[in-house]
Amino acid sequence: MLLPPGKATAKRTLEEEEEVYYVMAGVGTIQIGKEKAAIKAGDAIAIRFGEELSFANESAADLELLAIGVAKSP
Repeated sequence: MLLPPGKATAKRTLEEEEEVYYVMAGVGTIQIGKEKAAIKAGDAIAIRFGEELSFANESAADLELLAIGVAKSP
């Protein structure tokens, strides 16, 4: 996923999968539920079933994320 400078994703809730995100390049923020944290290249973030998340890129460079999803059922 590539998030350009000044952009953010809509909030969404994971209902059918869990996801792991690896920050390939850039810096930004992630919000999981009500908690917000800074993220940077090299960070990995696990999101569980039922959690709400969104990303924001408030920097001057692209935020590049690798997303890996694991389905709840086959």
